[in-house]
Amino acid sequence: ITAEEESETDWLSLRVLQLLDGVHSAADIADETCYSSFDLCKILCQYIHAGRICDAGVPELEQPLETVVRDKEAERALRIVDQLLRTGGEQLSYLEQAAELSQKAGRFHESSRFLLAVAAHHEAAGDLDAAEKCARRALKLDLRNEDIHELLLAILARRGEWDHYVGQALKAADLAAKAGAYERARELLEQAAEHRPEDLQV
Repeated sequence: ITAEEESETDWLSLRVLQLLDGVHSAADIADETCYSSFDLCKILCQYIHAGRICDAGVPELEQPLETVVRDKEAERALRIVDQLLRTGGEQLSYLEQAAELSQKAGRFHESSRFLLAVAAHHEAAGDLDAAEKCARRALKLDLRNEDIHELLLAILARRGEWDHYVGQALKAADLAAKAGAYERARELLEQAAEHRPEDLQV
């Protein structure tokens, strides 16, 4: 905003512009300015049409991210990471940050989802050690997540670690059965039996 524009802008609208820093959400700005959500949206639309604000890019988002992470504001940092994930860029780095920040914010289900994405990235890149480590971290946070079990089984199968594969398949089958997913439990047992038929009868 130029000095001329600043002189022509009332203090409350100016405060809105100051809060558009990539850190504050629309809800934060509404709270700090006492605007209703509807009125704030009208103001933001006017600013967009006038070319006074635009979507933040990666550099504009990464700078405030460093600040809020340093200040240990996990919720705000997580919102910025979510925006960064939508813009592209270093997806793996952002996913790792999102997993850590989600866990710090007590959002364990989300953290496990981000860890699963990191694990899948490592698995696709052939780094099976890192993939298994992330997948097991995710599983601790969301034991019933079928996708995590599937990824672990895929990793163990690629390694040819059939004893561990069978053990993991049995755990997944037990959880599926307890959840009432009996057909899925049977499928898992059948998969395990393909590799250790001498140990299992389905």
